[in-house]
Amino acid sequence: MKKILSYVLIISLVLSANFTVFAKAAEGDSGKITVSFTLLGDKVHADSGERHSYAEGNLTPWITKQNIEIDEDATILEVFEKALTANNITWDAAVSEWGTYINSITKESVTLAGGTNGAMSGWLYLLNEASPALGVDTQTVQNGDDIVFHYTDDFNYERVPKTPLINVLKYIRTKVQSPSVGSVGGEWAVIALNRGGQKDYDWNQGYLYQLKRYLDNKNNTVKITDYERMILALTSMGVNATMFSGHNLFADLLKKDSSGEYDVKKQGLNGVAYALLAVDCGNYLKNDQGNALRNWCIDYLLAHARTDGGWNFAGEMTGDTDPDITGMILQSLAPYYKNEKSHKHSEVKSAAEKAVTALQEIQKEDGGFGFGNGESSSDSTSMVARALIALDYDKIDYGFFLDGVISSLLTYQDENSGGFKFSAADAAANQMSSESAAQALAAYERYMENKTFIYDMSDLNLIFFTETTIPSNQNKTKGKPAKLKTLVLKKLSPKKITLKTKKIKVKVTKGAKLTFSVKGIKKKTGTAKKTSYTFKKLNLKKAEKGNRIVIKATKRGYKAKSIRLKIKRS
Repeated sequence: MKKILSYVLIISLVLSANFTVFAKAAEGDSGKITVSFTLLGDKVHADSGERHSYAEGNLTPWITKQNIEIDEDATILEVFEKALTANNITWDAAVSEWGTYINSITKESVTLAGGTNGAMSGWLYLLNEASPALGVDTQTVQNGDDIVFHYTDDFNYERVPKTPLINVLKYIRTKVQSPSVGSVGGEWAVIALNRGGQKDYDWNQGYLYQLKRYLDNKNNTVKITDYERMILALTSMGVNATMFSGHNLFADLLKKDSSGEYDVKKQGLNGVAYALLAVDCGNYLKNDQGNALRNWCIDYLLAHARTDGGWNFAGEMTGDTDPDITGMILQSLAPYYKNEKSHKHSEVKSAAEKAVTALQEIQKEDGGFGFGNGESSSDSTSMVARALIALDYDKIDYGFFLDGVISSLLTYQDENSGGFKFSAADAAANQMSSESAAQALAAYERYMENKTFIYDMSDLNLIFFTETTIPSNQNKTKGKPAKLKTLVLKKLSPKKITLKTKKIKVKVTKGAKLTFSVKGIKKKTGTAKKTSYTFKKLNLKKAEKGNRIVIKATKRGYKAKSIRLKIKRS
């Protein structure tokens, strides 16, 4: 337990995207400085299922914020000892191979130690709202510093940057009212929200119909990487991508050229890496054909690694290691790095570890990543963060590398919008960078909560999409599984409503109760006696162009998700 807690103490925690910067006050000639100190405790509740933490904001003040005068260059431990002595609170410190850590603190009759409220509970400290990598006996303080010691039921929960993730997902929803097909405002946004815990039926449904129309349009030129992106997005929604509305999204991934090599290489290492992610994201093509593609992709990626261990876009042995393509390839190889029985496991393992070393060599002073001699960018930093998470590299280096990368990433978050800037010098958030950062933060949160990697969607039950199915978890009541056939609004005609419309017909399951509503119009309700229902005498004079019509259906205690349409002028 002590070994765990010493690790807990020195890991670099990430609690907020908004790091507080404290101005250094003028120091006199007395050799003294002033810092503030707070101690937050808890009650003893063992591992009862309750969760108390700094992140939740539900701890109990044992020492309210107070100023402490201390010698210049004093350590955190010296401040801690002076503050607790002055408040008649006792403690127990211990020394391990990682340094000194606080094992227990006792206030009156309450003693909280490592393991008191669960296996991963214990004491942590923050310096200016961030967690340094140094222990209490080596981290020094400066004038004006703010120190918070706090207990936690689970240090993993403290590491999850929930607020930054929530804020960037809100930003994406504001920017992307309805997702379309494309790399910005499309598949990456869909993946970020669905894997970030913000799954929304109506929003997802909009993407499904956009995708269907896009694929049905014979004039659209669909690239290999487009298909790969679509597969990842569909799978994140719970939709089986092997056959989507009559389209086999894997068909082009399996094509070969005259020399017998797969066409996915036509878009460079990019196309190869994402092909591997696509077939693995939902355990697709578990057959000879699919495994042949997997093995070829692994061999191809290994063969095009640079001599220093990294990769660049062109797959050349010379030139600079590109953190973006290296991070992406590591994500695609991660399942084979962790599975000892997989194709060329030993070679993959060696290549992956060499690539991580190459990334460490090119890491910028601010903890982030950027290509070549250029400055760091949130996009490159996001990609490396996802790679380390996919590899479980946190378990190898005790979190130092990963947490440093996450800490750097959070400095790009725009305080006002919640989105992420591309570079530190940018004045405002960038949508593409925000979608990339959201995926990294979602992956990080999932990792800390022992969930599958963001692109490993084996935790989902995939269904095939048709126009009459709802491809996501249902909004259910009474704790019973929802039945799709009782919920689906099968067809709506017309798809856009003109202001002169007097009626609208909806095809539904017999017995469904329906509600029709639109801004400025009184609600209308009815029950389908057959497999359709017609709302009559609709007066849309008060409605305005762009208003949304919402039609909902319920049956047998289950709520159907709504169909939404936009009004246009006749």
